[in-house]
Amino acid sequence: MNISVVIPAFNEEKRLPACLKSIQNQTVKPYEIIVVDNASIDKTANIAKEMGAKVIFEPRKGVTFARNHGFSSVKGDIIARTDADTVVPPNWIEVINGYFERDEKLDALSGPAVFGLNLLTPLVRLLVFEANKRIFGHYTLYGPNFAIRKSAWERVKDEVCMDDDKVHEDTDISIHIGKEGKIAFDKSLKVKTSARRLRQSPSTLMAYYLVKWADMIAFHKQYRVTRFASSIKHRING
Repeated sequence: MNISVVIPAFNEEKRLPACLKSIQNQTVKPYEIIVVDNASIDKTANIAKEMGAKVIFEPRKGVTFARNHGFSSVKGDIIARTDADTVVPPNWIEVINGYFERDEKLDALSGPAVFGLNLLTPLVRLLVFEANKRIFGHYTLYGPNFAIRKSAWERVKDEVCMDDDKVHEDTDISIHIGKEGKIAFDKSLKVKTSARRLRQSPSTLMAYYLVKWADMIAFHKQYRVTRFASSIKHRING
């Protein structure tokens, strides 16, 4: 299948080369590699071009804007998404290809990421995959490591939330896909990603992530909260 790889990037000149090299050294080559330059002020775009990637420019800052622009620009049947500070295994494209070839009803696939901080990897897996599956009834997608059919993207692209302050964009898109589609999770499909942001202030960033995650759940489950509030109000007034 034709698999396009999309990499949103903002000031990633130091880490992007390793990411691109890992994608270029695949057992099954990608159809195209697109780096979305999200208004970088370093050499991100130049490095991407020198290494053979297609570069598109997204002036609106925010990973959702960059992701959407990249997803809507692909020519392949499958969109594989990773981050600029991530290194994928040599069989990443091959495994993704196999999943979608074997199951025509599969809309999306995701796998975990391994961080430099050993304690962080199981915690993220618990929060990102297991908790969301219990809440929404399906696995979520994880930004550094997922793939979706282009047809699934076309189905949900006008519904996804555009506010990065309100939702985690990878979980948000999986919620929209999961309403009607099928999402698979392969725990063996691991990528290596940076934990540099957590090293700066682990407790603050994890607290921010948890609060934002809770806000996102409330945002998507608002109809339940509203229904519950209405029932309480009815009992009080009745």
